[in-house]
Amino acid sequence: INSETVIELVYRDLHTTLLELTTENPSPAPPDASQWNGCTPATADRTGSIQQLDEKALADWAQHRAVAVRLRARVGDFVFPGAIIAVTAPAAQDAQEAIRSALALGAYPTASMDMEFAVTQLVDIAVRALSTGINDPNTAIRVLDYLGAALCIIARRHLPTGVAMREGRVVLHRDTTQYDGLVDSMFLIIRQHAGGAPPVVFRM
Repeated sequence: INSETVIELVYRDLHTTLLELTTENPSPAPPDASQWNGCTPATADRTGSIQQLDEKALADWAQHRAVAVRLRARVGDFVFPGAIIAVTAPAAQDAQEAIRSALALGAYPTASMDMEFAVTQLVDIAVRALSTGINDPNTAIRVLDYLGAALCIIARRHLPTGVAMREGRVVLHRDTTQYDGLVDSMFLIIRQHAGGAPPVVFRM
């Protein structure tokens, strides 16, 4: 399999994900963390990676119940049974059911709502190329070029804050990918594996 072709195909997925998950205008700012003190927890009843979140449905439910939801697990996270995945303020009788039904879990993460996972797919190619059995720094350099192109896309857009508002108030706040975390996902592991490949370090 031609590595250049694979890298380009994976980058196309990343490019699509970045455009879908970023915006031209900034999102509302998150509320103060003190708002969530003493809230009622909701726990997971399943195990797996969060693949999808029906944000609109959960925000509509919160508006209807006059509550606010703070998701503690984000898309891409692996959920353990019984773990706290969200809190609500104030308490709502059907909160746990509504929150669980808004999350789709699967055996592995997907790139459709998780830009860090889309990045990881590219990074994995570079890490394998830098392994002692392959030792292909040119492939790793090509991955770095595409990661740089991804940063250029993000530089012109806004990352989501994870805040959903209804009628002027916050009804949902979820953790989202931040710029520094995305840069770490792109370069930290490659840097750890590139110690014996000066051309890759120079390119980075």
